[in-house]
Amino acid sequence: MPQGGIDLAESAYAAMQRELLEETGLQMDQVQVIREHDNWLQYLFRKPQYKDDIFYIGQRQKWFLLEYNGPLPDADKVEHREFRCFDWVDAQWLVEQIPAFKKEVYRAIVTAFRPYFP
Repeated sequence: MPQGGIDLAESAYAAMQRELLEETGLQMDQVQVIREHDNWLQYLFRKPQYKDDIFYIGQRQKWFLLEYNGPLPDADKVEHREFRCFDWVDAQWLVEQIPAFKKEVYRAIVTAFRPYFP
């Protein structure tokens, strides 16, 4: 589930496109946008994070459901490599594995997008 910040003057949709490419190497012509979540979702960090001289207390996110029917990307070939590998997992497994402070957001995402799952 690629995610990241929205740059100044960048739309949520444009940020989604950029993060998809940066984190997975996938281009928008390889995916289909199925749905944008209706709401912004947010959670608080367990403790504030300090980065670039700013304290962050949480994240506010906009989520998109994309369809991709190709092979798993090769993490070794992604330009901005953040992961060792990629895998497909069941949505409920993902909710169960995510840290507790993010669980409500992930439950909301899965609930909203589940009708679109194959």
